[in-house]
Amino acid sequence: QWKFFDKKANENKKRYHQLQMIIGVGSGAVPVLVGINSADPVWQQVLYWVTVTISLAVAISAAVENIYKYGDNWRSYRQAAEELQQEKFLYDVKAGRYAGNAAGFARFAERTEEIIAKQNGQFMQTVERQQSQAAEQNAELLSKYQTEGQNRLTDFSSGGTYSSSGGVFVSGGSVMPGGAAPDVPGMTPTLPVSAPAPVLDTSSAG
Repeated sequence: QWKFFDKKANENKKRYHQLQMIIGVGSGAVPVLVGINSADPVWQQVLYWVTVTISLAVAISAAVENIYKYGDNWRSYRQAAEELQQEKFLYDVKAGRYAGNAAGFARFAERTEEIIAKQNGQFMQTVERQQSQAAEQNAELLSKYQTEGQNRLTDFSSGGTYSSSGGVFVSGGSVMPGGAAPDVPGMTPTLPVSAPAPVLDTSSAG
């Protein structure tokens, strides 16, 4: 059991440090790159794409750490590994709770299971917290997109005019091409006006 928790602790520690390195170095490099001015258009393009790439790497690394919680998992696994190692040491030297205890092995097995159960409980708490945060973020995004969609629909359906001659619908300052007037409440169809027929002057005709 100790080997398992020690291995998981080292794996999560390594990933956590890698992500934090990307976040830290990238966060410091982006402002420097943004402040560099170059008259060469080629270098401008290079600086632009390098800045975008680093910014994207920082954002992805932060998102991955927020989802998988490598830092929390590292501390949890390491704590369990150290507690198991300490418990084994006490059992081997027959010290502490194992001193003069005839049922020392049974007590050692109980303590080992208690440590593992506590670590599993912490892991489940981390998972539940991750799920709760993900649900809140999804709810915020859904509410945001619903609000934006409703605003666009309101803008489209109120105060708009449609010109059938040009096939253009005008609403809220925006012009959208179209072939036929959409059936939207509040929209005013504007039909093309035919030019008046020419009037011939026959007063001077002989």
